[in-house]
Amino acid sequence: MKAYLGIDGGGSKTLFALADEEGRLLSVWRAGSASYKQIGTEGLLELVKTGRKQVLLLAKEKLGEEIFLESCCLGMPMYGESEEMDRKIEEQFKQHFPQDKLLLVNDAVAGWAGALLLQPGINVVAGTGSIAYGRNEQGQEGGKAEAVRERRLSGYLLRWYFSGGRSGDETLSTKAGGGRNGVCKEAGRASSGSHSAGLYIQS
Repeated sequence: MKAYLGIDGGGSKTLFALADEEGRLLSVWRAGSASYKQIGTEGLLELVKTGRKQVLLLAKEKLGEEIFLESCCLGMPMYGESEEMDRKIEEQFKQHFPQDKLLLVNDAVAGWAGALLLQPGINVVAGTGSIAYGRNEQGQEGGKAEAVRERRLSGYLLRWYFSGGRSGDETLSTKAGGGRNGVCKEAGRASSGSHSAGLYIQS
């Protein structure tokens, strides 16, 4: 059976979710922090390798058949904020994951994909760290990391979103991608016409 792995990496905990081609959940495994500032890049690699092994074993035991990992999306803190660290992490992961089967994104991108199902809108994360990410109907993307308690965050991103992505040099562009692998616990959603916003609360 072909399967797809989504990894929601956060500063406090990491959730691994394995699904089949129809999006049915096969197995879940939970681990600690995915922040390379806390566990280092080698620790991050070991975390992902262990999690991948665990969800595949759990799915195999549940279904009684071999599971073949078709692709994996890892959303992790701070990805896209340092080119040097991004390159280091990418090189380490290339040795253990075929390049065409692994997608690395910021955890805010994974949260957006899971909360809004790849549709235009905004995802705001209020967890160990705070960040917001959104895409509009034109496919333009933007985000900003700062304390969610400061109301200017939501105002900034909403202004960016409804202005069609015209926010000058404050827009944060990432090497983002998406697919069925975004994993997110959606705590709330607000909609107005074709515009949506998701809220992710890390417990």
